[in-house]
Amino acid sequence: MLALASYAAFGLAVHWLAGYWATVDRFGDNHLYAGIAAALRGGDLRAVGWGKHFWGLPAAAAGVGVLTGLGDLAAILAVSMAASLASIALAERLWGGRVAALFAVINWPWIHGSVLGGTETLFVALLTGSFWAARRDRWALAGLLAALSGITRPVGVLAVISVAGVLLWRRQWHRLAAAVAATVAVGGLHAVSFQVAFGDPFANLRGYQGEWAGSWPIGFPFVTLARGFLESKEPWTNTAKILVWVVLVLAGGAAMLLRPRFRRYARTHPPEALFAALAFAFLWIYNAQKWSWAEFPRFAIPVLPFALYAVEDWWPRSRLLLWAMALGSAMLAAASAVNARYAWEQFRQLW
Repeated sequence: MLALASYAAFGLAVHWLAGYWATVDRFGDNHLYAGIAAALRGGDLRAVGWGKHFWGLPAAAAGVGVLTGLGDLAAILAVSMAASLASIALAERLWGGRVAALFAVINWPWIHGSVLGGTETLFVALLTGSFWAARRDRWALAGLLAALSGITRPVGVLAVISVAGVLLWRRQWHRLAAAVAATVAVGGLHAVSFQVAFGDPFANLRGYQGEWAGSWPIGFPFVTLARGFLESKEPWTNTAKILVWVVLVLAGGAAMLLRPRFRRYARTHPPEALFAALAFAFLWIYNAQKWSWAEFPRFAIPVLPFALYAVEDWWPRSRLLLWAMALGSAMLAAASAVNARYAWEQFRQLW
C-alpha cells in the first residue's frame, strides 16, 4: 500500500506538471527499448539497429506484448511496474517489511523506473529472486535468475559470480554445475542473438567501452568519481543531491562492515553478502567518468537494501513518519523527473 500510494502520487504529480504519457515518451531509453522489443516480437533481430543495450527488459516486454496485445511502450511500463512490486515483495521476504518499505520510496531513480519505465526494477526483481532461491537451496534457479539479471543490467554478472563463488567455496559440485549450466544457457542465447543481429556477440559490451575513461571498466577507487564531480556541469541542486547520496552510501557501507548485526547476516547468507561487497566496491571503481558521478543514485540501487538492513534498527518506528517520507519523496521525484525549477514554479503558483 505504501509503494502504490507513493507511485500513484508520483504519477499524478508528473501528469499535472507535464503530462504522464508525454513524460514516459521522452524518459530515459524507453524508445530504444520499445524499438528492440518490437524487433524481438517481430522475430527480425537484424531490425534492432542499436547494439549497446542489454536485452533483458525488451525481451520481457516483447513477451508481455505477445501475450496481452499491449503496445511496446505500454509493455515496457507493465514489466517495470510489475517488477517493482515483485522486488518489494521479495525484499520483504529477505530483509523485512521496514527495509522493503524504505527501499520502495527513498530513492528517486527507483520511483522513476517503477512508474515511467526502466531496467532497474526488472534487474532488482531478478536479483532478489536469485537470493530467495539460494536461501531455499534451489541453486539452479538462483543461477538462472542471476544470469537473467546479467542480461538486464551488466552489473548482474556480480550476482552470477556470487552464486558460483559460494558453491565453489563449499565444493558443492552438482549444484555448481546446475547453476553454471543455467548461466551458460542464458549467456549463450544472448550472445547468439547479438551475433545474428550485429555480427558480434559482444556488441553491447563494445558499446559500453566507448564510455570508459580507459580500456577497462574499472579504475582506481574514487578517482573517476572525483573527476566526474569536479568536471560536472550539472546544476548545483543535482550536484548536492548526488553528493548526499555518495555520503549516505558510504555511511551505509561503513555500517555493513562494522556492525555485528550485518556480520551475522553475512555469515548466514553468503551469496547476498558477497554480492553486496562486490556491488558496493564497483560503485567506487567504475571507470565511466560521466556516468559514475551523474548516475550514482541510480547505480546505488542494488546496494540500498543491504545498507538499509545494516541500519534498520536505527530508523524511527513511526508509520506516520514513513508515510510522510513516502509522499514527500514522490513529490520530489516527480519534480526531478520533469524539471526541478519548472516544478517549483508550478507548485509555488498553486500554493
